[in-house]
Amino acid sequence: MTAAIDRFNTTGADLIVLLGDNYYRAVPSHARAFVTQFADRVALPVFNAVGNHDIMGSRALYEDTFGPTFFDFRYGGYLFVILDTELSDGSIRGSQLRFFRRCAESAATDPRLRGLFVFSHRQVWAVGSQRYDDVSRYFNNPASYSRPNNFQDVVAPLLRRVAQSKSVVWFSGDSGCRWPLHLLYDQDPETGATYVISGIGDTARDAVLQVVVNTVQASIRIVPVSLTGQEVGSIESYDLEYWRTRPREYWKRCYAALPDTILKPMREVYRALRHAYFWVGCGCAGLAMVVWRRMRRSGQTEGGP
Repeated sequence: MTAAIDRFNTTGADLIVLLGDNYYRAVPSHARAFVTQFADRVALPVFNAVGNHDIMGSRALYEDTFGPTFFDFRYGGYLFVILDTELSDGSIRGSQLRFFRRCAESAATDPRLRGLFVFSHRQVWAVGSQRYDDVSRYFNNPASYSRPNNFQDVVAPLLRRVAQSKSVVWFSGDSGCRWPLHLLYDQDPETGATYVISGIGDTARDAVLQVVVNTVQASIRIVPVSLTGQEVGSIESYDLEYWRTRPREYWKRCYAALPDTILKPMREVYRALRHAYFWVGCGCAGLAMVVWRRMRRSGQTEGGP
């Protein structure tokens, strides 16, 4: 990211929205490094959808340094809404829910607005949705998604109302890891919203998204831009089918790249696990262990202390 700052400054972009986890821990040295090495060097307004690492250890430090963790602004005929999905463990509740209701109402009814952009760190829209089973299967940190949230019951109906007359695009992060799944693009027929995932994991696949908005035609075009020079596909190619098939292809390539000194023992173990005699042996050993333990207990009982 820091190596690409000159590129960011010359793209003609109007602003940058980050999707959280910009540093590892909420301590002054980490926050200061982010500001001096990136934010202050980018000649564009920078906004952030706060992630768990940004507030890890001190939410107060983040808020004192960068301001509120959920807010909105209007630009180019679109309403930008930045949410804090760490505030209620993935749910949108309390004052943030009241805030989001007002935003959704404005987006749906204000004729001056052409659409709604929502930004969050967590992929909260994938929780509890059968359509996004392949997304939830590869959550970066499953523990942070282990509890159900209120997206499907409370937030989705608000998006559905906006999407009846306006465009709705929801951007999420939390895919910044060495896992092969770093981008997603899906138009959800249930809510009418388009969901996008983008993450950077220090890999050759790392890319950012350039969002090109035609304010006259109210059209939106999303273009992945590689940070490493590696060829990157169209955003539409990173669909749900990509998420279904990509992990299997990835592990197949990893397996094929292993040396024979590792592959041969793995194959022998695999053959053993598939053979009936192995499981018969396991069953016999288990039964023998149970019988032995009962005989031992019986002997101890008869013999006394």
